[in-house]
Amino acid sequence: MKTIKDFIEMFPADQKELIYFNISNQVKEHKLNHLVSDIAEALTVSFHWALSPQGDNYWRTIYDRLEKVRDNANNKKFTEENYIIL
Repeated sequence: MKTIKDFIEMFPADQKELIYFNISNQVKEHKLNHLVSDIAEALTVSFHWALSPQGDNYWRTIYDRLEKVRDNANNKKFTEENYIIL
């Protein structure tokens, strides 16, 4: 288990920036230190995807890719070899 923030830090810089932007605009009292089991869960509980400027489909696509990568990458820092940056 790691904190939500630990997992968010694993995202590519552009996506990490969007995640923090969405958290800051949507969540008044966010618990970045809350423990979660994996990076996909961290993304799921971070903010409301449908309320973000990117929309639900954008984040669902990333989530689906994370689930596939998660099984093989064991939550290590993502690289272009194991994660296709959108």
